[in-house]
Amino acid sequence: MIKILSITILFLLYVNNTAVCQSIKYESCYTKGINSQTITHYNWPCQTHRKYLSGVPVEYGDIHFVNEDKMEGLISFFKAYSKFIHIIILPEGKKSESNMIELYGKEIKYIRIYNDSISKTGFIDFLDLYNKYKLINYWRLLCTKNAISIFDDYKFKLNYSTYSLEHNWITTTSISKNKLILCSENNYTKIYWGGGMFRNVKNSLRRFINKRYNQHCKKEMFKSETDMLIYILNKENERLNNNSNNQ
Repeated sequence: MIKILSITILFLLYVNNTAVCQSIKYESCYTKGINSQTITHYNWPCQTHRKYLSGVPVEYGDIHFVNEDKMEGLISFFKAYSKFIHIIILPEGKKSESNMIELYGKEIKYIRIYNDSISKTGFIDFLDLYNKYKLINYWRLLCTKNAISIFDDYKFKLNYSTYSLEHNWITTTSISKNKLILCSENNYTKIYWGGGMFRNVKNSLRRFINKRYNQHCKKEMFKSETDMLIYILNKENERLNNNSNNQ
Protein backbone atom coordinates (compact mmCIF):
# COMPACT_ATOMS: atom_id res chain seq x y z
CA MET A 1 0.00 0.00 0.00
CA ILE A 2 2.79 2.41 0.94
CA LYS A 3 4.70 1.56 -2.24
CA ILE A 4 1.64 2.25 -4.42
CA LEU A 5 1.04 5.55 -2.64
CA SER A 6 4.69 6.61 -3.13
CA ILE A 7 4.55 5.82 -6.85
CA THR A 8 1.32 7.80 -7.20
CA ILE A 9 2.81 10.85 -5.45
CA LEU A 10 5.95 10.77 -7.62
CA PHE A 11 3.81 10.52 -10.76
CA LEU A 12 1.68 13.51 -9.74
CA LEU A 13 4.78 15.58 -8.96
CA TYR A 14 6.24 14.72 -12.36
CA VAL A 15 3.03 15.61 -14.20
CA ASN A 16 2.66 18.86 -12.30
CA ASN A 17 6.24 20.03 -12.92
CA THR A 18 6.11 19.03 -16.59
CA ALA A 19 2.78 20.74 -17.21
CA VAL A 20 3.89 23.96 -15.54
CA CYS A 21 7.15 24.19 -17.48
CA GLN A 22 5.55 23.34 -20.82
CA SER A 23 2.98 26.08 -20.31
CA ILE A 24 5.66 28.73 -19.82
CA LYS A 25 6.61 29.97 -23.25
CA TYR A 26 7.82 33.38 -22.15
CA GLU A 27 9.52 32.77 -18.82
CA SER A 28 12.81 31.19 -17.93
CA CYS A 29 11.63 28.78 -15.26
CA TYR A 30 14.03 27.41 -12.68
CA THR A 31 12.60 23.90 -13.15
CA LYS A 32 12.94 24.01 -16.93
CA GLY A 33 15.07 21.16 -18.25
CA ILE A 34 16.15 20.08 -14.76
CA ASN A 35 13.02 19.26 -12.72
CA SER A 36 14.05 17.08 -9.76
CA GLN A 37 17.55 16.29 -11.00
CA THR A 38 20.55 17.35 -8.98
CA ILE A 39 23.57 19.12 -10.36
CA THR A 40 26.47 16.75 -11.10
CA HIS A 41 29.52 17.30 -8.92
CA TYR A 42 33.05 16.79 -10.24
CA ASN A 43 36.58 16.53 -8.95
CA TRP A 44 39.45 18.64 -10.20
CA PRO A 45 41.45 16.51 -12.70
CA CYS A 46 44.64 17.60 -10.96
CA GLN A 47 45.98 17.97 -7.45
CA THR A 48 45.65 21.46 -6.07
CA HIS A 49 47.72 23.08 -3.35
CA ARG A 50 45.11 25.76 -2.75
CA LYS A 51 43.79 24.86 0.70
CA TYR A 52 40.64 26.95 0.29
CA LEU A 53 39.53 24.61 -2.53
CA SER A 54 39.54 21.60 -0.23
CA GLY A 55 36.05 20.13 0.00
CA VAL A 56 34.46 22.81 -2.17
CA PRO A 57 31.98 21.43 -4.76
CA VAL A 58 32.96 21.67 -8.41
CA GLU A 59 30.35 21.96 -11.17
CA TYR A 60 30.47 22.23 -14.95
CA GLY A 61 29.37 25.43 -16.65
CA ASP A 62 30.39 28.57 -18.39
CA ILE A 63 31.10 32.11 -17.32
CA HIS A 64 29.71 34.97 -19.39
CA PHE A 65 31.68 38.19 -19.19
CA VAL A 66 30.59 41.80 -19.44
CA ASN A 67 32.51 42.16 -22.72
CA GLU A 68 30.41 39.28 -24.18
CA ASP A 69 33.27 36.75 -24.02
CA LYS A 70 32.57 33.29 -22.59
CA MET A 71 34.72 30.68 -20.84
CA GLU A 72 33.60 27.06 -20.34
CA GLY A 73 34.93 24.44 -17.96
CA LEU A 74 34.92 23.20 -14.38
CA ILE A 75 33.78 25.94 -12.01
CA SER A 76 33.77 26.46 -8.28
CA PHE A 77 32.45 29.62 -6.70
CA PHE A 78 32.04 30.04 -2.98
CA LYS A 79 32.34 32.41 -0.07
CA ALA A 80 34.46 31.71 2.98
CA TYR A 81 35.51 33.96 5.86
CA SER A 82 35.14 37.12 3.80
CA LYS A 83 32.48 39.04 1.95
CA PHE A 84 34.09 38.31 -1.42
CA ILE A 85 33.15 35.44 -3.69
CA HIS A 86 35.96 33.19 -4.91
CA ILE A 87 35.39 32.15 -8.53
CA ILE A 88 37.73 29.51 -9.91
CA ILE A 89 37.51 28.00 -13.39
CA LEU A 90 39.60 25.32 -15.06
CA PRO A 91 38.93 25.91 -18.78
CA GLU A 92 37.67 23.06 -20.95
CA GLY A 93 40.51 20.77 -22.07
CA LYS A 94 42.92 21.96 -19.37
CA LYS A 95 44.10 19.59 -16.64
CA SER A 96 46.82 21.39 -14.74
CA GLU A 97 46.54 23.53 -11.62
CA SER A 98 48.59 26.18 -13.43
CA ASN A 99 45.65 26.56 -15.84
CA MET A 100 43.18 27.44 -13.07
CA ILE A 101 41.95 31.03 -13.35
CA GLU A 102 40.57 33.08 -10.48
CA LEU A 103 38.03 35.67 -11.58
CA TYR A 104 36.33 38.66 -9.98
CA GLY A 105 32.75 39.86 -9.98
CA LYS A 106 33.22 43.08 -11.93
CA GLU A 107 34.32 41.14 -15.00
CA ILE A 108 31.39 38.71 -14.92
CA LYS A 109 27.87 39.11 -16.27
CA TYR A 110 26.57 35.76 -15.06
CA ILE A 111 27.61 32.18 -14.28
CA ARG A 112 25.71 29.30 -15.89
CA ILE A 113 25.91 25.89 -14.21
CA TYR A 114 24.76 22.87 -16.24
CA ASN A 115 23.22 19.71 -14.84
CA ASP A 116 26.18 17.83 -16.36
CA SER A 117 29.01 18.34 -18.84
CA ILE A 118 27.63 16.07 -21.56
CA SER A 119 23.89 16.48 -22.09
CA LYS A 120 23.57 20.08 -20.84
CA THR A 121 19.80 19.54 -20.84
CA GLY A 122 19.30 21.88 -17.92
CA PHE A 123 21.06 24.82 -16.35
CA ILE A 124 20.88 27.41 -13.61
CA ASP A 125 22.06 31.00 -13.96
CA PHE A 126 23.66 32.97 -11.12
CA LEU A 127 23.94 36.75 -11.42
CA ASP A 128 26.00 39.29 -9.53
CA LEU A 129 23.44 41.88 -8.35
CA TYR A 130 25.84 44.09 -6.40
CA ASN A 131 26.43 46.78 -9.03
CA LYS A 132 22.72 47.12 -9.73
CA TYR A 133 21.12 46.65 -6.32
CA LYS A 134 24.08 46.56 -3.86
CA LEU A 135 23.20 42.96 -2.99
CA ILE A 136 26.18 40.77 -2.02
CA ASN A 137 26.62 37.23 -3.43
CA TYR A 138 25.56 35.62 -6.68
CA TRP A 139 21.80 35.21 -6.86
CA ARG A 140 20.04 32.32 -8.61
CA LEU A 141 17.62 33.37 -11.33
CA LEU A 142 14.36 31.52 -10.70
CA CYS A 143 12.21 32.98 -13.46
CA THR A 144 11.90 36.07 -15.61
CA LYS A 145 9.42 37.80 -17.89
CA ASN A 146 10.28 40.96 -19.80
CA ALA A 147 11.96 43.31 -17.30
CA ILE A 148 10.79 41.45 -14.18
CA SER A 149 12.83 38.69 -12.51
CA ILE A 150 12.73 36.67 -9.30
CA PHE A 151 15.93 35.55 -7.56
CA ASP A 152 16.85 33.61 -4.45
CA ASP A 153 20.09 33.08 -2.50
CA TYR A 154 20.04 29.33 -3.10
CA LYS A 155 23.77 28.88 -3.70
CA PHE A 156 24.87 29.86 -0.23
CA LYS A 157 23.80 29.35 3.36
CA LEU A 158 25.10 30.79 6.58
CA ASN A 159 26.99 28.44 8.87
CA TYR A 160 26.33 29.95 12.29
CA SER A 161 29.17 28.02 13.94
CA THR A 162 31.85 29.63 11.76
CA TYR A 163 29.91 32.64 10.39
CA SER A 164 31.00 31.69 6.90
CA LEU A 165 28.96 30.99 3.81
CA GLU A 166 29.01 27.50 2.39
CA HIS A 167 27.60 25.70 -0.63
CA ASN A 168 23.99 24.69 -0.27
CA TRP A 169 23.06 22.27 -3.05
CA ILE A 170 20.02 20.18 -2.19
CA THR A 171 17.78 19.75 -5.22
CA THR A 172 17.36 22.24 -8.00
CA THR A 173 13.61 22.49 -7.46
CA SER A 174 13.89 23.82 -3.91
CA ILE A 175 13.40 27.54 -3.36
CA SER A 176 15.63 29.08 -0.72
CA LYS A 177 13.83 29.58 2.58
CA ASN A 178 16.16 32.44 3.47
CA LYS A 179 15.92 35.20 0.84
CA LEU A 180 13.65 35.71 -2.17
CA ILE A 181 13.52 38.97 -4.13
CA LEU A 182 11.50 40.50 -6.95
CA CYS A 183 13.57 42.69 -9.29
CA SER A 184 12.61 45.30 -11.85
CA GLU A 185 14.86 47.50 -13.97
CA ASN A 186 15.46 50.04 -11.24
CA ASN A 187 14.87 48.41 -7.86
CA TYR A 188 14.10 45.24 -5.95
CA THR A 189 11.42 44.19 -3.48
CA LYS A 190 11.88 41.66 -0.71
CA ILE A 191 9.32 38.87 -1.09
CA TYR A 192 10.78 37.54 2.13
CA TRP A 193 14.09 38.00 3.89
CA GLY A 194 15.44 35.77 6.63
CA GLY A 195 13.66 32.97 8.46
CA GLY A 196 15.78 30.08 7.26
CA MET A 197 14.75 26.49 7.89
CA PHE A 198 11.56 27.44 9.76
CA ARG A 199 9.95 29.21 6.80
CA ASN A 200 6.98 27.79 4.89
CA VAL A 201 7.69 29.06 1.37
CA LYS A 202 4.16 28.60 0.03
CA ASN A 203 2.61 30.49 2.93
CA SER A 204 5.15 33.31 2.57
CA LEU A 205 4.46 33.61 -1.17
CA ARG A 206 0.71 33.62 -0.59
CA ARG A 207 1.00 36.38 2.03
CA PHE A 208 3.11 38.45 -0.37
CA ILE A 209 0.60 37.99 -3.20
CA ASN A 210 -2.40 38.89 -1.04
CA LYS A 211 -0.76 42.00 0.39
CA ARG A 212 0.92 43.36 -2.75
CA TYR A 213 -1.93 42.73 -5.18
CA ASN A 214 -4.83 43.14 -2.74
CA GLN A 215 -5.97 39.57 -3.24
CA HIS A 216 -7.59 36.97 -0.99
CA CYS A 217 -5.94 33.84 -2.37
CA LYS A 218 -6.48 30.59 -0.51
CA LYS A 219 -3.97 27.75 -0.29
CA GLU A 220 -5.94 25.68 -2.80
CA MET A 221 -5.57 28.27 -5.57
CA PHE A 222 -1.96 27.35 -6.34
CA LYS A 223 -0.75 23.82 -7.03
CA SER A 224 2.93 24.60 -6.63
CA GLU A 225 5.46 27.25 -5.69
CA THR A 226 6.24 27.59 -9.40
CA ASP A 227 2.63 28.59 -10.08
CA MET A 228 2.94 31.29 -7.44
CA LEU A 229 6.14 32.69 -8.94
CA ILE A 230 4.51 32.85 -12.38
CA TYR A 231 1.48 34.56 -10.87
CA ILE A 232 3.76 37.23 -9.37
CA LEU A 233 5.54 37.73 -12.72
CA ASN A 234 2.27 38.20 -14.54
CA LYS A 235 0.92 40.63 -11.95
CA GLU A 236 4.08 42.72 -12.03
CA ASN A 237 3.95 42.91 -15.82
CA GLU A 238 0.31 43.99 -15.62
CA ARG A 239 1.34 46.77 -13.26
CA LEU A 240 4.09 47.87 -15.62
CA ASN A 241 1.70 47.93 -18.59
CA ASN A 242 -0.90 49.90 -16.63
CA ASN A 243 1.67 52.43 -15.51
CA SER A 244 2.90 52.85 -19.11
CA ASN A 245 -0.65 53.36 -20.40
CA ASN A 246 -1.38 55.97 -17.72
CA GLN A 247 1.66 58.07 -18.59
